[in-house]
Amino acid sequence: MSSAFELRSEITSLLTAAEGGEANAVERLVPLLYDELCELARRQLARERPGHTLQTTALVHEAYLKLADDSGVARRGRAYFFAAAARAMRQVLVDHARKRSAEKRGGGADAVTLEDDAAGTEAFAADLLDLDDALRALADANPRHARV
Repeated sequence: MSSAFELRSEITSLLTAAEGGEANAVERLVPLLYDELCELARRQLARERPGHTLQTTALVHEAYLKLADDSGVARRGRAYFFAAAARAMRQVLVDHARKRSAEKRGGGADAVTLEDDAAGTEAFAADLLDLDDALRALADANPRHARV
């Protein structure tokens, strides 16, 4: 088991390697930060409805797939990496809410009466989509405010 100093040093080295354009630096960086990413995912999921179908590990893995496609993520340092990870997790949750919303509208399925507590989750999904739209508009107007 490596010390916290050695871990920070290795993370810094990988961030530097990513900045230098090393292709697999992000892939090597994520396992080192996995526990922190899981904690970030737990906080994101704590804001979701109870019984959400995405679990912590699934959210981390889906966010990783989004991060792995963006080679510039690790180049900007640790704070940017975690901000990008949080943004990727939020986007995974938004995509999941959109999918649920589309499935809710039918596709020829029989109509089902919802219980009161289930109907509240649909309102939350709609609020999440509205929040995402608002954050995108804010990012267009003022990117710094959107990051904060």
